[in-house]
Amino acid sequence: MLWYVNNLKISHANKEVVEDILKKSNNKFRKESLLTTCHRKVLEYLGMKIDYRQQGKVKFIMHDYINKLLEELPTDMQGKSTTPHPAFYFLQIQDARN
Repeated sequence: MLWYVNNLKISHANKEVVEDILKKSNNKFRKESLLTTCHRKVLEYLGMKIDYRQQGKVKFIMHDYINKLLEELPTDMQGKSTTPHPAFYFLQIQDARN
């Protein structure tokens, strides 16, 4: 089985804990290029805007993502589905295991 991870979100109140995790990950998994990092109070991650500007709170904002999704939906939404996932998802998972 093959695993591919493109995005990781690592957070901790202590910056040194995050740096230690990054160092260990780079030592173990990255031989060709180091992981890229982003240290910001507001960042975009997987369609979410994550806002750490208010002390002791975090906000997850998805207005832009939801608006884009609604704009791209087809106008004809007729039909039935037995699963929320398209059939090709299952084929990809099955093929990845072979």
